[in-house]
Amino acid sequence: MNGVNTGSNSNTFASSNLNNNDQVQVVMTATATSCGTYPPVNSNTIIVSVLTPVTPSVSIVANPNPFCQGGSTIITATPVNGGAGASYQWQRNGVNFGPNTAVLSTGFLSNGDLIKVIMTSNATCASPVTATSNTITINITSNVIPDISISGNTTVISGQATIISSTTVNPGAGPLYQWQDSTNTHSWQNISGAVSSTISYTPTLTGNKLRCQLSSNANCAAPLTALSNSLQFTVTPVTAINPDPATAYGIRYYPNPAGAEITIDSLRIIDRWETAEIINMSGARYGTITIANKTRVTLNIKRLVPGQYIIALRRKNAVAYLKFIKQ
Repeated sequence: MNGVNTGSNSNTFASSNLNNNDQVQVVMTATATSCGTYPPVNSNTIIVSVLTPVTPSVSIVANPNPFCQGGSTIITATPVNGGAGASYQWQRNGVNFGPNTAVLSTGFLSNGDLIKVIMTSNATCASPVTATSNTITINITSNVIPDISISGNTTVISGQATIISSTTVNPGAGPLYQWQDSTNTHSWQNISGAVSSTISYTPTLTGNKLRCQLSSNANCAAPLTALSNSLQFTVTPVTAINPDPATAYGIRYYPNPAGAEITIDSLRIIDRWETAEIINMSGARYGTITIANKTRVTLNIKRLVPGQYIIALRRKNAVAYLKFIKQ
């Protein structure tokens, strides 16, 4: 070996002390004498290649983890020094299961399951030939059920808007809303632009209905959408308080419904009206102004919240009531 005699007088040579690039040859000396004597014969030379042992390893990751109840996760094994034909034995809670593959896709897991894989390497000079991965704990999140209900005043005066609000369960951080109505002219359909959690709705006729659809983005929401209860409206015509003194005195007021201002017109000086006062339907009063000797007066109602109100015109021994809607 490397020009130095070694080994025994045998046609085979075995050694555990070879180094990379060692040169080995054999010299054969013939012992047969019947045909004369011959000089020793050298064989070809072999250059020894000594490979370095490699250590196999394997790691696993689950994506997603946690995942929703009824869903699935993909567990992927990443080998090191696994060779071209590594084999895999998956274990769940210490019991063998699954196919001989590096990728495991399964939805048949339970919350808290412990998953690992044992890889057998076929890489050259693998030592040892098997490697055990890290252990993953499976986390399964319970599903949540979205829900929505709506409420608000359903008895309104013709032309009056009413505020309807929603209450939700498991809506998520970015829920979507779509209000729908059913009227005398159409069945349930989306209301264009009505995509907030509340709506200012003006029913046209008694029997009009309103509902809202919630689209939840809560984690593990199932199903993703929920439909609220429906509200049915009663619409009453605009009438003054009975009896209607305003009609008797020829008083007009406009617009109705009103926005920022409402004008009282055709007041007669001979009727000797003294004050005008705005009152809501709960009896709360919003100030009194003097209207003596005036035939027309405009009231600023910009700060009033939307709803139904009464203007009380007062004089000695008489009151006239004007009912209006603040938009």
